[in-house]
Amino acid sequence: MHRRLRRQLEEALGQEESSPHLRKLLRRIDKEYRRADGERASLQHALALLSNLLKRQPDAERPRVVSPKARFVSRLFDQAPFAAVLCDADRKVTAWNTAAEQLFGIPHAEAVGRELSMLVFPDSDATRAQARTELRQALALGDTQQLVRETPTRSGQSRLCEWTVVPLHDGKGREVGNAALVRERDPLSDRYALAWQGAGDGIWDWDLAGDRLWLSDSWRAIVGMKGGGETPSEWLDRIHPADRDSVEKGIRAHVEGAAPRFESEHRLRHEDGSWRWVLARGQATRDPAGKALRLSGSMMDVTDPKLTTVRVLHDALTRLPNRAHFIDVLRRAFARVRRRQGGGIAVLVVDVDDFRSMNARLGHEGGDEILIQVVERLQTCLGEGDLLARLGADEFAVLLEDLSGSGAAEMVASRIHEAVARPFQVPTEEFSLTVSIGIASSAPAYTRVEDLLADAAAAMYRAKAQGRGHSAVFDAKMREYLGLQPPDVVLGVLQDVHWSDMSMGYFPTYALGNVVSVQLWERASADLGDLDEQFERGEFDPLREWLRENVHRHGRAFTPQELLQRADFVSVSCALTPQTRHLVGARELSLMKSGAILVNTARGPVVDEAALAGALTAGRIAGAALDVYEDEPRVHPGLLPLRQVVLAPHLGSAVVELRERMAHVVVDNIQAVIEGRRPPNLYNPEVYA
Repeated sequence: MHRRLRRQLEEALGQEESSPHLRKLLRRIDKEYRRADGERASLQHALALLSNLLKRQPDAERPRVVSPKARFVSRLFDQAPFAAVLCDADRKVTAWNTAAEQLFGIPHAEAVGRELSMLVFPDSDATRAQARTELRQALALGDTQQLVRETPTRSGQSRLCEWTVVPLHDGKGREVGNAALVRERDPLSDRYALAWQGAGDGIWDWDLAGDRLWLSDSWRAIVGMKGGGETPSEWLDRIHPADRDSVEKGIRAHVEGAAPRFESEHRLRHEDGSWRWVLARGQATRDPAGKALRLSGSMMDVTDPKLTTVRVLHDALTRLPNRAHFIDVLRRAFARVRRRQGGGIAVLVVDVDDFRSMNARLGHEGGDEILIQVVERLQTCLGEGDLLARLGADEFAVLLEDLSGSGAAEMVASRIHEAVARPFQVPTEEFSLTVSIGIASSAPAYTRVEDLLADAAAAMYRAKAQGRGHSAVFDAKMREYLGLQPPDVVLGVLQDVHWSDMSMGYFPTYALGNVVSVQLWERASADLGDLDEQFERGEFDPLREWLRENVHRHGRAFTPQELLQRADFVSVSCALTPQTRHLVGARELSLMKSGAILVNTARGPVVDEAALAGALTAGRIAGAALDVYEDEPRVHPGLLPLRQVVLAPHLGSAVVELRERMAHVVVDNIQAVIEGRRPPNLYNPEVYA
């Protein structure tokens, strides 16, 4: 029994015999206190039972003179820390405690005998009328009800209050009225709730002991629910079958104390049958012994790929971490290993064999469905703490941490091969797939995470060279196979670099893991001097020779078609000629990855804008950035409404320094003509007389 209640009962009753009815009532009160020891809901119920004693007054047990016991119960009612009100079956107030006087500013004498809803919400405006209706409905339902309403208070201002209405019964079980317990809501907690609701996030609260789950209206709105009960199945049964196990594991890990918080991104079934991606976060409330009593948190709808955090950190189709997010997590894991100087990590790069031909046959929707099924199977092969990410259209990466002993990464690769060997189902047919896997493990020789990822990719390409469905572990000999010498110049650069013998306008590169143009440019500038000035003079030969000497070429040159199929970014930089008009059209766009981005800073007609608008609208490529247009200044109307397109004026050169240099070039040319000299910057020297 609660200590304060025990002390007051001993003071009031001592060893005096009490009636069976009172003993039974006190046992019920004691049971309520023991059930939660101060939990507010139980305390409210206990007060309702005490208030019931005041109301019932059985003739056989209540003397005409008020006994010390009755005075004691009355004192408990009057000293309750929140407003307590009793009313009869007609909703007329029969008891009104001190806390009610303080909250509402209405004396006991004025309250008794008045109809409760009119007494508390007296005004005639629509809001107060609605509040009266809700309170009357709660009083009439016959079971315990809770509602939160703006309520007039003593100060003259309305405060957000929580009302709990408890029905009262006589000794024969007949309903004789209600007890209403009213408490002003904590304004700080309320501000948090308003902030969540304003942001569109759902709020949830899980009573673990009672296994009851409360969901806010904004939570239910995310999945299109109009109402529902308070069972955990309201949430759990809506989770996508492929996600439910991981969600339940995450909840269990936090409740049991194995994880500092609960966080899960998963799919929920909407009422319209679609799937919504949500991000749920929660924190447990624990007792002094550390046992979790409640789990409360928020849920955000992250289905829209335009949401900043999701766009930046996750792949839009699979919701897996993208390359940037994966490298960030890998960097932190890399640092932990170096600090511990123990354990180990490994990176697996997994590529779906011959996915492009299958994607061309099934179409993008069918190909996307296959990729989602591949992701689901890959997830089943990983342990807790392992990370799966999507690097490209058909390429994935796995981070394994805390590896114990050699061969652990190879075992995971073996499980992946077995998982994808089972046939895949699409609506029209059945498919068999294989994957190629490259493995690279951390070692003291690595100083950069990018090199570890690049070596795993190198091993994956070595596995592909062995045929479909193979794995390969990276070793130093692969550097020679891939042409990575000398290491001080192109370490980690896995690419073919080649150029046109006719001009510098064609300089494609295919890079895995690294963007290397900056590295090459800085090294070439250090060896050759100011490249900008050389380019202004039209001197390209020194750079060509430097590239031939310093960039170790490997294998054959890729064709433009192969480059389009492999590239993550396609940047167009060439002159406009009859041969380059619509150089990038519907055919070229169809060859590009679904996650690729096209950049045109050359001349507008080099790209067929109608074909580009069609490819973007259909989702065949991920995005585009243009600062030149086919029919300037007009922009193709199909591009204007698209959010995955960046459109800018052709003003990349509009900086003060460059405009000053341009002015000097103009003045130099004018001065040369005036002085009878050949202008130094002739565009068409063949017509100069």
